[in-house]
Amino acid sequence: MSLWRLIGETIIEALFPLDETEQRLRTLPPEAALLAWPKAPDYSGLVVPLPEAHSLWAYKYPEVSQTIWCLKYKKAAWAATVAGLALYRALPGTGAIVIPLPSTARRRRERGFNQCELMLEAMKQFDKQNLFLVDNTLLKRVHHTRKQAQKNRAERISASRNLFAVNESAAIILRADPNKSSLPLIVIDDVITTGVTMRGALDALQAAGFQNVRALSLAH
Repeated sequence: MSLWRLIGETIIEALFPLDETEQRLRTLPPEAALLAWPKAPDYSGLVVPLPEAHSLWAYKYPEVSQTIWCLKYKKAAWAATVAGLALYRALPGTGAIVIPLPSTARRRRERGFNQCELMLEAMKQFDKQNLFLVDNTLLKRVHHTRKQAQKNRAERISASRNLFAVNESAAIILRADPNKSSLPLIVIDDVITTGVTMRGALDALQAAGFQNVRALSLAH
């Protein structure tokens, strides 16, 4: 860990003291989380269909939601490590191109980072065979929307359209490389709640001609 990151985490912890759950999670070996945390429920309650997706854990389980909160709002290194190992174990052993769900420029300015990129950075430390290519350029977020909980069903479905766009320059390079073009594209997110945001990401990739497209999230 860099000195500046250590200083940053120290300041954050001074402002937001650890509760008992977080204290316990910080000392939990990542392997233990993979074994102990409950699997995600099915997608029967999604606003839009998402047959291409898979989630690992049940978000309502306190340890899961706390880990994701620490990753998303505190940039906690321990949480990124847990997420990275979980993703590495869940991704196909034959390889894939993994795409962090992009955030808008506004969201990145607010937080200073993208938690999905952090998860994949941590995942790479476990990928000793370099099976997974992380692509941060292919998919981009083009619209910022208010939180899904503030919308009704019709608004959520409408919001899934045109949320994302494909960077055509990056797409041309990917299609021209036979070693990469045959690999599945897997979009990574921390939580799938209504399915609307992920549906928009997958639709954008499929509209650009990519058919072997999937999604993977830590929780649902």
